[in-house]
Amino acid sequence: MNLLVDTHALAWWLESNPKLSRAAREALAAPETILIIPVMVLVELMYMGAKLGIDEYLAQDLSLLRQARDVRVLPMDERLLTQIDTRLNIHDAIIIASALDYAASTGEAVRVATRDSQITASGLVDCLW
Repeated sequence: MNLLVDTHALAWWLESNPKLSRAAREALAAPETILIIPVMVLVELMYMGAKLGIDEYLAQDLSLLRQARDVRVLPMDERLLTQIDTRLNIHDAIIIASALDYAASTGEAVRVATRDSQITASGLVDCLW
């Protein structure tokens, strides 16, 4: 399964936080899952770390994760512009556009691990929570 993660889903999974749903935790833990991380998610994690006063917030976890499994970090470039839904907040729009662009460019289905109600309600992507 191709599973694109939003910021909270990735942070909560790496932190083993109980706020992560059981379904998302199981999907993320499955060795056959290809973990897809939009660069916007990494930027948000950097900002979260700065607010928490942690310079390398989750950086070590992410490095270990990349060594252990198939992780794809998606760039944010002008290809996403055609997929941006301006009715959404900018972060959600970029996450959705990343999922749609990945699916279009690979021809593979993508699910989005998120509890974000705006992403889920958009109906633009298949969500898992």
